[in-house]
Amino acid sequence: MRYIFGIFLIAFILFISIPKFLNFEKKRLILNDFLMKKYEMKIDGYKNISFKIFPLPHLAIQGAKIKVGNNLFILNTQDLKIYVNPMYIYNFQNFKSKKISLNNSQGFFKSTELKYLNQYFKKLNSNIKFENLDIVFKNNNETILKIQNIFFSNYGIKKDKIRGEVFDRRFNININRSQKNLVLKLVDTGIKAKFNFDKVNNLELSSGSSKINILDNYLKFNFKVHEDKVELLKSSLRNKDLLIFFDSFIFLKPFFEINSNIKIDKIDQKLLEKVKLENILEYKNILKKLNSRNKLVSDKKILKTSIIEKFSLQSNLANGRMTLVSEMAIAGGEVLCNGNSLLTEDFPRFSFDCNFQIFDSKLFSKKMSLQKKIYDKPFDLKVLGSLNLVNRKINFKEISIDNKTIISKENKIIYKMVFEKLLLRDGFSNMFKKNNIKEFLIEII
Repeated sequence: MRYIFGIFLIAFILFISIPKFLNFEKKRLILNDFLMKKYEMKIDGYKNISFKIFPLPHLAIQGAKIKVGNNLFILNTQDLKIYVNPMYIYNFQNFKSKKISLNNSQGFFKSTELKYLNQYFKKLNSNIKFENLDIVFKNNNETILKIQNIFFSNYGIKKDKIRGEVFDRRFNININRSQKNLVLKLVDTGIKAKFNFDKVNNLELSSGSSKINILDNYLKFNFKVHEDKVELLKSSLRNKDLLIFFDSFIFLKPFFEINSNIKIDKIDQKLLEKVKLENILEYKNILKKLNSRNKLVSDKKILKTSIIEKFSLQSNLANGRMTLVSEMAIAGGEVLCNGNSLLTEDFPRFSFDCNFQIFDSKLFSKKMSLQKKIYDKPFDLKVLGSLNLVNRKINFKEISIDNKTIISKENKIIYKMVFEKLLLRDGFSNMFKKNNIKEFLIEII
């Protein structure tokens, strides 16, 4: 029995060791045929192929360039492992493998390919594992999103549990295929998101709903992912200081653009004061790449300290240039303004053209608690000028009443000094505070 056992052991060692000395370079076509049938993958290039015994017998392909999903995207993989029963090494015509793994891989994708990437993994039935996968999403050769150190396996005890890093934060994703939902957590951030997917048989569309908690900020929306755009519908964002409703359309073709309709139902003045325009203007590279068209409305008075009772604001941002058109209802009248600014300049100026149409001067004076009337009859005040968005300075080009009375150059200088002192001292978010405007009017009447 000792001899039989010894012979068996030697034969087994030889059986699994001899493939280490075989030349697999000529087997590339058979391997590609196997990978295409099982994984829709094709090896387009590599450094070398070898057979390794430990920890499990496998073919190791170093420096592989892999085309995935009918050239949908390309993965550069340092180490592709095809786990195999050694008996198939000797009979390559019937080559089989139960699983493969890709280690230290990097893939570049267009933003429009995200949906196809999702579809690829949804229909993939063969066992596959990724370790240390980096995914970079680009649009017009500009990096939009980078996800690093991804681990993913569609089999075993870690099946459908994804981990990785995004924005220098670790994340965990759990996928429940039976209930068609996905739960995402950013570790140590208090951010958690749950996505529920609809049962849609159309490969050109993914849809569902989402609930996201970001440090007690609750975001809900329904989504539809098309080939060329993403729709966020019936959306809401709420916390103790804010409640807004919005619909957004994120276009991916022919270029990246965000269009939104936003309704503000509640907002706290202190929240606005925390938003510093100067800090936003520091990100000039991002502002240059952003394209957006937005409409912002409120049909009620949302700030008790403001003179604005309701408003509508349309903004357009393209290549760093912003244009605004606004309508604001105030007591006894309305304010119509339009303006523009090139935000990418070192000291951007906002040029404005505003009409203050006061239909009931008595009501306006009463609401502003003014002892002296600013005018005895309805009037139209027109103001042209520009604001320095960094230094909080204003210049008045023209001030006129009913297109007749022109304010003198000397008075414009006085208005400039008083405006900067009273309305710009606490930042742009406080320009429409009732008390500040009241002080301003008292100074100039």
